[in-house]
Amino acid sequence: MKRLTIIVAFLFIFCSCTKDTVETVTDDYHGKWTLVKMSGSMFNSETVGTAMDWQEFYLFNNDGTFTKSRARNEVKTTA
Repeated sequence: MKRLTIIVAFLFIFCSCTKDTVETVTDDYHGKWTLVKMSGSMFNSETVGTAMDWQEFYLFNNDGTFTKSRARNEVKTTA
């Protein structure tokens, strides 16, 4: 019985560990990402939609570059 327990423990230890890792690379972040909610450091200080101080979006391109655009007080800036 002792031998069987040792064999089962040995098999369990060496069969449960694997080095197989699967890395997934996602390329689905391309496109336009729009800021929809802002939160501050005070409790319940969330602002959404047109009530936010500014409207902002990021445009992620396929070549790894992006553009950030912000509209605040009818002034549009792009970086």
